[in-house]
Amino acid sequence: GIPRKDFPAEARTRGGSRAVSRGNERLPEPAPHGKRLLQFSDALPPFARRPRSHIRYDFEYNASVSDARSRREWYRFLRRAAARYESVPAAYELDRPSYGEIEESIARYLHRMRGVRCDPEQVVLVSTYMQAFQMVLRVLVEPEERVLLEDPHSYGLRNAIRLHGCEPVPLPTDSDGLMIARVAERDEGARLLATNPSFLMPSGRHMPLARRLRLLERARERGYWILEFDHNNEYRYEGTPVESLQGLDDDGLVLHVGTFSRLFSPDPAIAYLVVPPHLKDVFRAEDVTMGNYCAPLECEVLAQFLDSGEMESFLRRLNRRLAGKRDAAREALRAFRDLPLTLSPSNAGLHVHFSMHGWSSARVEALANAIWDRGISIFPDEPYTMLARPSAGLLLGIATLEVDTIRRGIAELGEVIRAFIAREGYGRTS
Repeated sequence: GIPRKDFPAEARTRGGSRAVSRGNERLPEPAPHGKRLLQFSDALPPFARRPRSHIRYDFEYNASVSDARSRREWYRFLRRAAARYESVPAAYELDRPSYGEIEESIARYLHRMRGVRCDPEQVVLVSTYMQAFQMVLRVLVEPEERVLLEDPHSYGLRNAIRLHGCEPVPLPTDSDGLMIARVAERDEGARLLATNPSFLMPSGRHMPLARRLRLLERARERGYWILEFDHNNEYRYEGTPVESLQGLDDDGLVLHVGTFSRLFSPDPAIAYLVVPPHLKDVFRAEDVTMGNYCAPLECEVLAQFLDSGEMESFLRRLNRRLAGKRDAAREALRAFRDLPLTLSPSNAGLHVHFSMHGWSSARVEALANAIWDRGISIFPDEPYTMLARPSAGLLLGIATLEVDTIRRGIAELGEVIRAFIAREGYGRTS
């Protein structure tokens, strides 16, 4: 191969689209999909991938949330399963790996926790939720077809849509989620609508039942699929997780995506896709064709973890801790009465959110850079939306920090915001 330093400059440029040449030789270009890979293959926005060695208060938004007891139980199950695997002859299956009882365990767990109605054969295992997104798009959507996307939304899902060769059509939301009348203005010719009705960004509120039923009715009338991304719904401070949209669907229109990866990172790398009964064969064929794979040992351990009730026990402990951290963060932020920030409601999730009154996304990003330079990791909300908003804001992850650390970090955060306003002259309407 040609050493990297010998490639012409345009070939070394990330996302470059021109034909490249070396001497008198003309090198072929990647196909359009290959060029899109360089732009849209990331699940996390660029801000989340910045160097972190200097960070003292890490309000990481996409952190894993396991605790000492859950890790002990996980590795106890893992050691027991590994000992059994030592006596099992190695085998290679040309069709698909044997995952034991994990599909049955996931189906039972989702029915208990989320009201999902499915047989084990409808559960398709993948390593990440991005794989699930891409699988849905490959099977159900042609490039350049219309894909509707709730706004705000998952950055990874938006990138998956663009990677597939479609431009997402953002749909406005209010405090109860998608506004069905506004959906009706934009869904002509749509093939797929993506939403997270059980966890509305950034507040964690959920879409009321009447609006969910109206959304299902609209999808049936127009003839498009609904991709339900069940993200962060387990982390609910009051009450129980909200019933899934899939559990209300009698027409086989909803595909339900979730993941276990954030609970015990780096173990397990397991996500799932629940497909309607009449689509299970085509998705199994896609699964085999693309060679999707989850480690059978991890699948066996996860099945035991789910069936033993340890997952529900872990989530109860976790949500009690998260509620205390949420309360501490909101109390500390409310103390900044002299600053132009507005707290969003916070009913679930691993973060708190506040907007800077009247500030543009560019100014909030400049503020986030100043905060980051002071050793505090904080994340602008701009990557999670496409529609214009009157006020941009910031996300603070609370999962990995203790209450005292949260309070100290937010106290220093207030100092940075005050200094930024004094230096840059940004007031309440800047």
